[in-house]
Amino acid sequence: VLQLLELLAMADAAVGGKCGVNFAGVKNLLGAFADESATLTLCDTAWLESLPEEELRSGCGELIKYGLLVSPDLWRRLLQVLPEQPLSLEQLTPLIREAVRFKLDIVAQDRLDLGLRHQLNLGHTFGHAFEAWSHQHGDTPLLHGEAVALGLVPELYLSHVKLGFPKEVLHQLLTVVQELYRPLAITCRDYDALRELMLHDKKNSVAERITTVALTDIGQVHELQNSPLDITEALDYYQDTML
Repeated sequence: VLQLLELLAMADAAVGGKCGVNFAGVKNLLGAFADESATLTLCDTAWLESLPEEELRSGCGELIKYGLLVSPDLWRRLLQVLPEQPLSLEQLTPLIREAVRFKLDIVAQDRLDLGLRHQLNLGHTFGHAFEAWSHQHGDTPLLHGEAVALGLVPELYLSHVKLGFPKEVLHQLLTVVQELYRPLAITCRDYDALRELMLHDKKNSVAERITTVALTDIGQVHELQNSPLDITEALDYYQDTML
């Protein structure tokens, strides 16, 4: 029995029977799958009262991801709750519950992460690269949920320009991320290193093509194969809007 003390774990990481460790500079490259029916996960949001504010914001990065994956209704409710400071645990609790239910449903259909479960990586291709880069440069590396929230910006930009994802929702995402998260300061000189990190992500197997989860609208998931020029354009958008 594990009592979970972090919002990020409650909303995402502890659910689904998958555990991974970083190896050779790649996030979650090695790991194992457990039978979800043989595990018990307890999520008591009372524990969140002791979390520092930056850890709560980090966990909200995964909640933002779920708002985009699950439904317009969950997205609308997140937009109402997240700007409030301090965050209301009473209002966060039903949002966490919906995120967990959605992930459990996806995992039940694709326990070994062979296809459908890939959508849970929304924001993570850029996010993992941002996170790894931040650990290599500077004294204040990004927390995982912070990196995911920042990674959603370029990934949803690619969804907009390539698949017509609504500009209004992209702007809503930008507003939330700008309000809640410290940006990762990158320049054009860092693009090659970031692309290299993305190419070595475990999700990418096609040489010089970087896979991202994409949306045509909230809850409508697709997958994109992106060229180096696509990645450069998305990083330019991130710089223009976040820095």
